[in-house]
Amino acid sequence: MKLHALLIAAALVAGPAWAHQCPSEIARIDERVEANPPVDPAFQQRVQSLRDDAEEAHLAGDHDGAMELIGEAKALLDETS
Repeated sequence: MKLHALLIAAALVAGPAWAHQCPSEIARIDERVEANPPVDPAFQQRVQSLRDDAEEAHLAGDHDGAMELIGEAKALLDETS
């Protein structure tokens, strides 16, 4: 019983912590794009679209989805680094 209570408490603490990572990760994408803007407009649009979708997902409470989109945007940026 105590184990279940501990697991529930850990989940409740971890959820908001995960949610608060979204804005800082989105800001990192913004910093990377500003520091080294993509030359290809289609590529820049794709990164910006992923970033915007991540922000929308975060605001809607879908933090796992937001972090997945952030990961995709970062992977694209890593390809050009």
